[in-house]
Amino acid sequence: MPTFGWQDNESPHAQFIRGVDWSATAIGAPETWPQQLHQMIDLILLDPTPSAVMWGDSLTMVYNDGFVEFAGEKHPKLMGGTPMVSYAEVWEAQFAPIIKLGREEGKATRHKDVPLFLKRHGYLEEVFVDYTFIPLTGNNKEVVGFYHTAVETTDQNLARRRTQTLIDIGNHAGIARDMRQYWNAVLKGFENNIWDVPYAIAYEFHNDKERDSESYNGSENRSNSRTRSNRSASFSESVSSSGRITIPRACSLAGVIGKPMTHVPLILNVSIEEEGFHQVVKKAISSGEPVRLEIAHEKTPEWLKSNAQGRAFEEPIRHAVVMPIRPTTRNDTEGLNAIGFVVIGLNPRRSYDDDYQRYTRLWSQQLATSAASVVLLEQENKRQMRLKAQLSINETRFSRFAEMSNVAMWIVNPSGVLIYGNQSWYEQMDVTEGTPGEKGLPAWADCVSDDTRPTLVDAWKSLTGDQIATNFEIRLNPTRATKQSRWVLSSAFPELAEDGSLKAIWGCNTDISHQKLAEELKEQRLLDVLEAKRQSESFIDTVSHEMRNPLSAILQCADGVNTSIMEARQSSEDPDHTDIDREGLDYIVESTQTIILCAQHQKRIINDILTLSKLDARLLEVAPTEVDPVETVKHALRLYQQECQNADVETAIRINQSYDALAIDRVLVDPSRLLQVLINLLGNAIKFTQLQEQRMITITVGASLESPAMLSDGEQYFFPRASKKEPVFGAEWGTGEELFLHFSVNDTGVGLTSAEMKNLFHRFSQASPKTHVTYGGSGLGLFICKELAELQGGRIGVSSTPGKGSDFKFYVKARRATTPPKRELPDRTNTATNSRKQSQSPHGGQKTPEDKDKLRVTHPSYIAPLNRSHSASQNPVVGSPSDANTLHVLIVEDNLINQKVMAQQLKKAKCEVHVANHGADALFFLEKTTFAKGCGPYATPLSIILMDLEMPVMDGLTCIRRIREWQKQGKLTRPVPVIAVTANARNEQITMAQEAGMDDVVTKPFKISELIPKMHTLIDKIST
Repeated sequence: MPTFGWQDNESPHAQFIRGVDWSATAIGAPETWPQQLHQMIDLILLDPTPSAVMWGDSLTMVYNDGFVEFAGEKHPKLMGGTPMVSYAEVWEAQFAPIIKLGREEGKATRHKDVPLFLKRHGYLEEVFVDYTFIPLTGNNKEVVGFYHTAVETTDQNLARRRTQTLIDIGNHAGIARDMRQYWNAVLKGFENNIWDVPYAIAYEFHNDKERDSESYNGSENRSNSRTRSNRSASFSESVSSSGRITIPRACSLAGVIGKPMTHVPLILNVSIEEEGFHQVVKKAISSGEPVRLEIAHEKTPEWLKSNAQGRAFEEPIRHAVVMPIRPTTRNDTEGLNAIGFVVIGLNPRRSYDDDYQRYTRLWSQQLATSAASVVLLEQENKRQMRLKAQLSINETRFSRFAEMSNVAMWIVNPSGVLIYGNQSWYEQMDVTEGTPGEKGLPAWADCVSDDTRPTLVDAWKSLTGDQIATNFEIRLNPTRATKQSRWVLSSAFPELAEDGSLKAIWGCNTDISHQKLAEELKEQRLLDVLEAKRQSESFIDTVSHEMRNPLSAILQCADGVNTSIMEARQSSEDPDHTDIDREGLDYIVESTQTIILCAQHQKRIINDILTLSKLDARLLEVAPTEVDPVETVKHALRLYQQECQNADVETAIRINQSYDALAIDRVLVDPSRLLQVLINLLGNAIKFTQLQEQRMITITVGASLESPAMLSDGEQYFFPRASKKEPVFGAEWGTGEELFLHFSVNDTGVGLTSAEMKNLFHRFSQASPKTHVTYGGSGLGLFICKELAELQGGRIGVSSTPGKGSDFKFYVKARRATTPPKRELPDRTNTATNSRKQSQSPHGGQKTPEDKDKLRVTHPSYIAPLNRSHSASQNPVVGSPSDANTLHVLIVEDNLINQKVMAQQLKKAKCEVHVANHGADALFFLEKTTFAKGCGPYATPLSIILMDLEMPVMDGLTCIRRIREWQKQGKLTRPVPVIAVTANARNEQITMAQEAGMDDVVTKPFKISELIPKMHTLIDKIST
């Protein structure tokens, strides 16, 4: 068997760990380490999550390969080091309190999206992390270390923060009515993001004439708002008179945040041919893209080299970005249409990576889009006030400007008829000028997808009814040009006539499809909903299967008992007295025991479902009763006495020394809830032990005055408690001493792997997908055990070894009923009370050879005919009309009770019966029957196969497909009649079985008297 310990692991990271000089660290050489530390290192090496072990008082670190990227330049020095030194920058503020809490109270902590400032790439970096600290306790019950995970969520948090800035820019700039308001809105858009925009300085361009007359004539003494207003007017006049903006040479301050106004020049001349700042501004204006500026560059102006701290962090700003504002880039390769630029400082604790650059470009594009709307609005307002007589000329000039824009611009009248759209608009839409609107909506309403059409309707009501400017997002249907749908952000405002009536609606659209890609994360929520639905359907199928299987056995046993009694009554000569022979009595007794067993199985499932319903409705309460805990355990064993006897499982009760040491007699506890947990755990133990070679279940009872979770013996087996309040003992609990009762159900069953144990104690969950197929169950028992244990102030856990068994432990809180008198304690420590003593077998506990044979027959890997009365030398052609009244049946069924009951019923119906426990055994048997090609004269006769669907090793659907393949390949002499006998009763499941190759489907429960005619009919049909 391969080993996976870290000392045998050949991965590069494991080799690196082994290469560390551990003897020079606080924890010493590996050969001196406790086994628990070795196990934790094995765990983190298998963990795909970045994780580490912090061991000892010095918290010496050992971490996995995923942690290396998170550690950055702290690796490899961090390996074998202490985080108190390596993470000194955040230790006292962040991690020291968590470690203290873990050491003093043993509490595990989890933190989501925690902002940290780590020095791991040569500078103090802002990161966001989801991390956990789980205390590890040793044999002395003290915390010996911590299990630590760290998953970085920086990208998600930064994206959320920067996207909000993009939204703020659009919200503020979208309502600006003129350039003065626009520049105020620009700065307000950046105001809230103090981290990614430590400061922002906005400059607007003006023409040479304005610069000569105003820039150097005492403009420093004017107010900042007055300067912005004049510059805006000059820009608008420049656009109105010439249709384009002159080459920008001088610019004036439009506003600043994050720096004192006195530290920033009011006037700049960027036409100077200098390297550094001036060249960066020119490059940004001409390219239309943000350009990074090195603050430390020798040509950078002194007013940008200030060592003043940013708005969020203490470090001085090392880099800035110059963002141009170009309302249009059409036919403008030199940036002639730029209206200004914004210099923003960059976050000193984040690198200017691709993501940061992408957002600065989006901010710049949003500013340009909003500027285009403002320019358009301002131009039109001035046109109406000052140039009414030249309406046609101004419309031409506007159209020229709009046609140059890469922003889709449009104008519609109040009825929704399109008046004007620029080239970009027609590239987006499939409408023509003059197209009428639909029921008062704009002409392009049909281009909007159905899911965003209500958004358009609401926005149109605001524009036409309330006459309020608005921004809204809509999705456009694919056009003949684009072939795909696109998202646009539409900014629209109403144009009013002199009398206040609505004259037209103006707007522009910006393509925001790239932003919508981020919303695909919402699909994950849908997947979660679908998974919950799948679990619910799986639970319904499982419960149906578990209820129908025993119900079928009950129906058949009851039918058999009734038939036996009726036959005995009919054969009796005395009508008032019925003689039943010994064999008939044994059959009736066995049938009634089977009925009781199946009824108990159904009762457990029903109880689980009812308990779950009460837990969900919070109607389940704890009712204290004075009981003897040991007697409650004995009662649980008595309930399973017959089932243990049938499965040959030995049971024992062991009283721990701690129980006698506290002289516990009677306590106040809820015996029904305690019994329900014990019954569920005992039922599971029997189910997973009954097929093992060694079959032993031991229940251990102990007690303590402190919570067992705080008295760990080195095994981390108690599962964390759900977020519930600690139960409070009321007056009905009396005033006796508080104590904790411990219970352990240990079995020698199949055991569990660490991966399987993670799936336990969850709703509708079992250890693995094969658990229900192989052993049955609803997936609710352990979840209910966990809930009931916690309801009684306790917890539950498990430790297990695959192939050797499992140990389920739980504890509950109780009170002494009364102070017991001093008594002489019986010597029952570590002594077993074997439940088999209460129900000895007929042979005094010794199995006869016949008993052993019966046990071997019930083993899933064993197959043997139950009826050997036929003679192989006189083998008829089974299934022929001459042999139609003699049915040779193969039952393929993994449920041993159903298998046995069905075989007995068919034998009573004069059938020759064989059994198989799964599909693989059935195929092996089929190769030796008269259906097999070249089987010879001594082949086993076979008429028909009755096959279950849910089976281990090979299920019924796989088996029938293999049989039909054999028929096509010529391995069989003729078609094999196969009837599916299953508890899967949904129409989809029945259809699936028929499509797989089943000739007919019979759902449980059923009567043999109903099944046999179906068998004859099918055989006759195939024979002819």
